[in-house]
Amino acid sequence: LALGYAELGATPQRALATAKRAATLAPGRAAPVVLEARALVGAGRAREAFTVFARARAIDKRGLADPAALHDLAIAALASGEHLEAVAAYRALVPRAGMLADARVRQRVYLEAAMTVMRRDPKALDEALGYLGEARRLRGLPGLSDVVLGATALTLDRQGRHEEARGVAAEA
Repeated sequence: LALGYAELGATPQRALATAKRAATLAPGRAAPVVLEARALVGAGRAREAFTVFARARAIDKRGLADPAALHDLAIAALASGEHLEAVAAYRALVPRAGMLADARVRQRVYLEAAMTVMRRDPKALDEALGYLGEARRLRGLPGLSDVVLGATALTLDRQGRHEEARGVAAEA
């Protein structure tokens, strides 16, 4: 498993092969299945990963407690059109996002969570603004900061707070 997680970021295909080997060494355990699902997401096969995540959850519901695994689950759920699952994954992930080492990934998680809950439930605008507020606190990250401001402006506009939305959009 350690080797598979070391390979996950740079060579997800190798991590996938390692996960399958780990599954033969520890049959019936969720950890190798979670690694397999995460490797599939890393390899761009998120739809396929969603069914593997479901298999891991059936083995052990606690196997998806890791924030990075939850993020990959949310990505896989969105790719599979499972929006309720994606919202649930993001809602479980957001309180744990501070445990993600990379601030850029944390900002991305908050942004994705906001857009996902807002897409699923137009009444969840306050929740989305809360997530976007957390994303805005992580200022100075190139690339995503302007997207976060744009999403915040969109959310404020959807709430009917047009002047605030214009002010936030002007920041971008």
